[in-house]
Amino acid sequence: MIQVPLVSVVIFTYNHSRFIRETLEGAINQTYSNIEIIVADDCSTDGNIDIIHEYVKRYPELIKPVIGSKNEGITKNANRGMAACKGEYIAMVGGDDVIFPTKIEKQMTWLLHDSKRAICGHALNICDEKTKVTGKYGHLLPKSGRGRSKWFKFGPLFGATSIIIKRQYLPSPVYDERVPIVSDWKLYIDVLNDELEYGYIPEVLGLYRKHSNNVTKNVLRAIVDLENCISICELQYSKYIKEIRKGKSYLVDYGYANYYSSKGDFYLAARCYLIALKNDILNWKALIKLIFLLPSLLKKTFSRS
Repeated sequence: MIQVPLVSVVIFTYNHSRFIRETLEGAINQTYSNIEIIVADDCSTDGNIDIIHEYVKRYPELIKPVIGSKNEGITKNANRGMAACKGEYIAMVGGDDVIFPTKIEKQMTWLLHDSKRAICGHALNICDEKTKVTGKYGHLLPKSGRGRSKWFKFGPLFGATSIIIKRQYLPSPVYDERVPIVSDWKLYIDVLNDELEYGYIPEVLGLYRKHSNNVTKNVLRAIVDLENCISICELQYSKYIKEIRKGKSYLVDYGYANYYSSKGDFYLAARCYLIALKNDILNWKALIKLIFLLPSLLKKTFSRS
């Protein structure tokens, strides 16, 4: 019997008591034969830890809890979880998300085809708090290639819960703790040197859950963290400066513009759309939004005169 590589399924969780059972069941029911499950909890206060221990008692050989003694945020909790992993490959899963039984088996088939295959993602659907599917996740983004360029230009190409990474290519520490929220994006960039390949399984093998407690619900905080991450990348990966500026145009400048527009600050929104176009003249989304913004901007100007 051929021994397949160990895959660590690491679940990052905080106050997910409404969802963690479904996440754990998805990990437990994988068809891939050689896994361990690491559950990294960031000192939950909602009963989440009790549910984790309930599952540890039921599956003591399979599930290993890593419980934080204090709440330290996503990135530090993720590093705690990653440090406990023993697998040659690591699958990262949000404690409020869902993975389907054949996820790991199908991704490992792709990854094991070539030693330079470092990251594999798959299609995700978006679901609500009741696991009702409400849409698709990032299905228009590029899905395969080598190196970092497209990850700079477009941001994360795959949803975090869809990703498996080959452990030997991980940096140390795994997640950059200077980046409190979008450190997963920084990780994929750090992993993918020009030699390494990323790929994608087009089948929906999991669900990304959107709900009221998602960290990214704080839009402004997430954009600020993206801006910080991009500033770090400009210094660390200066040879990609053109690609980084394209990414900044869409992820940061365009993000700020949409945020200010939603708040009714049309002047600041227009300024940010113009900055987005300065960083990437081909940012057609910023151009269209700016054109549609002009009537509101003019109306506000004349109402003041």
